[in-house]
Amino acid sequence: MEYCARRMARGAVSGEIIAGLEPIDRTLEAIDRIVDLGAFPTVCIFRPTIGSDLERWPSPPYEAMRKVMQHVYDACRRSWMPIGIAPNLEVSLVVTPDDAALLAHRTTRFYVYEAYRRALSVAAKGVFRRRMRQH
Repeated sequence: MEYCARRMARGAVSGEIIAGLEPIDRTLEAIDRIVDLGAFPTVCIFRPTIGSDLERWPSPPYEAMRKVMQHVYDACRRSWMPIGIAPNLEVSLVVTPDDAALLAHRTTRFYVYEAYRRALSVAAKGVFRRRMRQH
């Protein structure tokens, strides 16, 4: 991830973590590490799968996962990570930082960052449209 993040634009690389298998503080540290590298964190919440080695491992508590998701958004906001800029990207198993915006505290910094993200999205719309037409 570090190698790719150095060679690509900020926010063009993602780092995925599985939350709920380790202490929450370690998960928050991992989120910060991913953002510090210039990548954006995606979070998959652990769910036990029947037949796997961890099938008896409990799902993480809601409160802990809410804290993780808020931290994902806040870490991206603090570093001005350009999240949610590319159009029509939907994933089913992970939560992206822009999905986590719904849980963020509504402060002045939140609204300034959201305005920044929307401005980038509008500015990038033409670039994405042109690149999609080329292919």
